[in-house]
Amino acid sequence: MPIHLPADNLGVMMIRARSIAMVGVLALFLAACGGGSGESTTTSPTQPQTTTTAVPMEPVQVSYALEAGQTYTFELEMDQTIEFTSTGDSAAIESEDLPGNMTMRVFGPTTVTYQVADGPEPDTYELTITSDLSGLQFDAEVDGAPVERDELPEFADLEPQATTIVVDKQGKPLEGAVPGMDDPFGGLFGDFDLGAMGDMGSQSMNPTQFFGPALPEEGIEIGDTWTETTEIPLFGDDKATTTVTSTFDRMEDLDGRDVMVIDTVVSSSEIEFDLAELLLALFEGFMPEDPSEEDLAMFEQLRDSMRFLFHVDAAEQEMTTWFDAEAGVAVRTETGGSNRIRMDVNVPDEETGEMVSFSMDMSITQSMTFRLLEGPST
Repeated sequence: MPIHLPADNLGVMMIRARSIAMVGVLALFLAACGGGSGESTTTSPTQPQTTTTAVPMEPVQVSYALEAGQTYTFELEMDQTIEFTSTGDSAAIESEDLPGNMTMRVFGPTTVTYQVADGPEPDTYELTITSDLSGLQFDAEVDGAPVERDELPEFADLEPQATTIVVDKQGKPLEGAVPGMDDPFGGLFGDFDLGAMGDMGSQSMNPTQFFGPALPEEGIEIGDTWTETTEIPLFGDDKATTTVTSTFDRMEDLDGRDVMVIDTVVSSSEIEFDLAELLLALFEGFMPEDPSEEDLAMFEQLRDSMRFLFHVDAAEQEMTTWFDAEAGVAVRTETGGSNRIRMDVNVPDEETGEMVSFSMDMSITQSMTFRLLEGPST
């Protein structure tokens, strides 16, 4: 039996399937989040580890020392593979421009640039980060056939990005100063602008991020480990947790620089939620004060059948940073990891009111290497 929704409420009730791109943003955001507000602890080893250069005799305090008005240019070597499948109602999948199967690899060298300004508080930096993706290569197949970049589905599009963030001298983002940090959904749910989620699709492979781990405020020596835990609110009491554990592993000589080698593991919790409850609550808010029996029956039918499940697997990302403590900058960063996002939907069709079902499964595997090319200390 078709579920006939009031015309004014169709935009509220029907989130388009391309919302999967926003979930990809969330998953990568959690994996790339190198710190933030949260608890921090530092531990020391019982014995020092061996190093390849001189070992500091006592703990040293380290921080980023970016210079306002200066530009830092990094070479980025990127290799990312996306595998995507969708199944279910063929008309719904076709209307959302979703492939049945897609594999896409994006790889090659490109550049990322920091433009540094003073932040809003002492010892903070405002970074405008831009990327030139012209050097990247694309290798993609959709439903078994090779495709060109301009033939890719909208959610897989990759465009040059520009991001402005604020971090303190320890490399920790200020609350509210990183897009998505306080609300990874960008306030969309608060404004009931659910359809705008699709506009975030091109950010799912955004390489414009801060390179390097959050550093502890206290001095560290070889073998010390410190941990940052960040909680990101989702819906109701639900939270996503990211734990960033870093270890000062050794000293090395890198292109004539004495650098600290810092190993980092970023662990992101599993995320699972059903937007159907939110949508039903919104729809109930638009019900007349004195609903008819037909309205009530329609609402109960929706409650029994509507489904909009998101699931992001728990994930780990590993990162190694070569940090020049004297210059206060990460001169090389290598990072890699993978994520898997799934979506299961049963919602009314916009035109017919018939319930339509489809599911999507997307995995992202990526590795990135950043190397400082130009800056005040090069």
